[in-house]
Amino acid sequence: MKGIACTTLYGEKKIIPENELSFRPAAYGFITRGNSILVLTTVHTKKFCLPGGGLDIGETIEQSLRREIKEETGIEVTIKKFIGFRENFFYFDPTRRAWHGIAFFYACEPASSNLLKKGESRDEDVLKPEWLDIAELSKKDFQGIEAAMFEDWKKMRQREKVGAPTFRRHEIGKQTQK
Repeated sequence: MKGIACTTLYGEKKIIPENELSFRPAAYGFITRGNSILVLTTVHTKKFCLPGGGLDIGETIEQSLRREIKEETGIEVTIKKFIGFRENFFYFDPTRRAWHGIAFFYACEPASSNLLKKGESRDEDVLKPEWLDIAELSKKDFQGIEAAMFEDWKKMRQREKVGAPTFRRHEIGKQTQK
């Protein structure tokens, strides 16, 4: 049986039999307010992650994104635009489960402001949401697939501020102008 190299929470590689992977489409939001971004701290690694998560059967990507953000942060959002997607194979150490993930990323703005307090999130793997200064964050502060996407998003955001053309990721590892 074929084995798939999956990345653990701690950045290590673990070979998982192909038949033990589950498929997991997910959506995440880059929620900004001025020069701040809304992030969550992960319980297991204490790194940051973006609000969002897996789609439920029958949900559209945008419905899932709104639901996940509300569950994890307490706020409603306006989805502004699609940023890109990433594919990954990951192993979640606490549950000993592995996934073939497709993560869709969107730029969002808050439509409400009442953030959940510590312990109120419906996701037991994250701590309370908090606004942090974008300029003080880097790729190394983020968990997994969101680390590389964060750097791409920051570059895109900077290009848009100076009026440069924007790009959309159509294929893994390849950018084309829209």
